[in-house]
Amino acid sequence: WIVPICVVLLLVHAGIASECETAVSLDVPSTTFGSSTLEPATIFTDCFGESTIEQVAWFVIQPPTNTLITVSTCGSCYDTVLSIYGSSCDSLQCLVVNDDTNVPCTSTQCEFSFLVSSLSFCATEESYFILLQGFQGETGDFKIIVEQGATCNSPANNECSSAQEITNSLLPVVSTFSNEFANGGSHFCLGVEESSHSLWYKIPGDIGTFVAHTCEFGTDFPTAIAVFSGACDALQCVASNAVNDNDCPLGLSYVTWCADEDTDYFIFVTGVDGSFGSG
Repeated sequence: WIVPICVVLLLVHAGIASECETAVSLDVPSTTFGSSTLEPATIFTDCFGESTIEQVAWFVIQPPTNTLITVSTCGSCYDTVLSIYGSSCDSLQCLVVNDDTNVPCTSTQCEFSFLVSSLSFCATEESYFILLQGFQGETGDFKIIVEQGATCNSPANNECSSAQEITNSLLPVVSTFSNEFANGGSHFCLGVEESSHSLWYKIPGDIGTFVAHTCEFGTDFPTAIAVFSGACDALQCVASNAVNDNDCPLGLSYVTWCADEDTDYFIFVTGVDGSFGSG
């Protein structure tokens, strides 16, 4: 027997919500069109903790758990920024943010294909809020694409609070990793922004110079590394590959820093512009 199968892609012209509390519900998967041009400006706190006033659009999705979800603005006609939040509107927790993606955009609708946003994350909560804003307050016609991918399980060390601990007695240490299903965050250090695929490590300080790098031949995607001191709820930027990028192959990361005794250091390895792979 031959049974015809029909796959339906849901296309929606969206109503706009300028507040989280009235976020427009989107199906998974779906493609949604709209415009932010006529929306009133609202006050909100972005993923970097800065309060701003912009014309934005809020959406909410309820994806299947343990599923890789990709959200993009491919086909939008202005420079977009996407953020994903968990929790609830009265206690939003920024999970990941992306401005300009390096993921190819095949849409020819607009000339801004290199300024669109795309991010992926492993869904573990019941619902997620999507914030669409324009870079430096830009507005325009947008296209939101929500895609459902493979079943995924986030690695244990995809957040600072669950960082993989490395003791000094084990140094030097080589750790293999894959960040494909790792969720990201919004930490920033000296030009390095945490993307939607990041892994965390923790190492106690000792007097001397420390090095962290992804320069081994097995690393198959462009990486960035940032080093922080302190605690997860009060991280202090120490170093990143933005100022140590000449010591290993193009696209990989090499970071050095002077460590202090009795100081914990947290390191994240992330994919540039949301990229992922293994290393």
